[in-house]
Amino acid sequence: MKVKLAWHLVGGLLSAALFGAVCSPERRLTLCLHVYVPCANYMPWAKEAWMQMLESYFHFERWLSPSQFEETYELPEIKAEEYSVEKLRRLSEDGRLPVVIRGLVREASACQEAGQPEWVRRYGNFTVMAMTLGKGLHYNDSEVKVSEDTNFSEYVAGLQRGETRRYDAGMDTMLSQFPEIFPSLGLDALQLGTGCRSLSLLVNGPGEGLKWHMANHPNLVSVYHGTKVWELINYRFSIFLGPTIPGGIGSWGYLPANHETIDRIYPFLPKALVKLKAGDSLFNPPWSWHRVSNEGDAKTNLVVMSACRWSDVRTTIRLSSALELYKSLGWPAWVHPSLPLWVRWVPLFRILQDGVREIMGSIPSFGETGYDTDCFSSKREACAEVIKSHGFKH
Repeated sequence: MKVKLAWHLVGGLLSAALFGAVCSPERRLTLCLHVYVPCANYMPWAKEAWMQMLESYFHFERWLSPSQFEETYELPEIKAEEYSVEKLRRLSEDGRLPVVIRGLVREASACQEAGQPEWVRRYGNFTVMAMTLGKGLHYNDSEVKVSEDTNFSEYVAGLQRGETRRYDAGMDTMLSQFPEIFPSLGLDALQLGTGCRSLSLLVNGPGEGLKWHMANHPNLVSVYHGTKVWELINYRFSIFLGPTIPGGIGSWGYLPANHETIDRIYPFLPKALVKLKAGDSLFNPPWSWHRVSNEGDAKTNLVVMSACRWSDVRTTIRLSSALELYKSLGWPAWVHPSLPLWVRWVPLFRILQDGVREIMGSIPSFGETGYDTDCFSSKREACAEVIKSHGFKH
């Protein structure tokens, strides 16, 4: 009798646990993560089976909980006059979510000067280096439409003719050679006491920009001329793209636009579409998958923006909702938010193993393969001087 009662008790507890595991969309998502991510990585021979499982899960959720899988979602926004670092921290949930800041740098002189003919002539002799994979950098040749070094005037002319649509990595040294550009960008409005770890100035032409990609550091982009159109996958689902990255889920880099995985699950994922016009800024957290396109200014056919990056993977690893196993969605018994981070990683041993090993080991160290020790940015020449001259800190 006691044995029978014990079995009933065990059965009841298991049933309750199973019901608790699947009774909400958040917990079903967590369960799917715990199954799909390690299986997709460690059983590549069954890739098609895991993809079908993932597609079935998305179909099921869209039927059962359509509100969780709406086609689009809205990013929180801050008006320039209401901006503060504290408000950005609060709306981004301590740096986890993207946030749009409208008009943050609209008073910057770059909003009137950048991209104009006089501005281009002023810096026309600047040498734009053609950086490709062959020179030891992590840029695919298809993303660099410049085959040889050229001056800035010719580079811009090529953009305006539609010959060089995407930006060239060699633009990164422009601020080093012309530090007077920095004050015109109005980045004091960010109120970042520690400044940027690195700063890039990007000049683009119209059309498709970078393909789907993410970064292992937070950054804030500001547009001064033309329009940037950002498409961001809802952060809750970014981790499903992780196992497809050649370098592992802890790596950063580009995911080709025609990649099988993103082609198959893209239709299911909620996405935000954000247009950044001159004066607007966007905070984008680490591990946030996105792609960008450009709408050139009506007169110049150009887009000009800056990217302020700070910190790196070693200090942002705790910011990612994906790498924290969605701690707000964790199962109370064994992935509770109050548990230490390493304990919450255990169920997703893929992240425990590769997230630590590859993040700390496989990502090139600063100073190697094109990365300068003082600036997290791709270039052949050091940017330490501009960082030092403007008081930037790590």
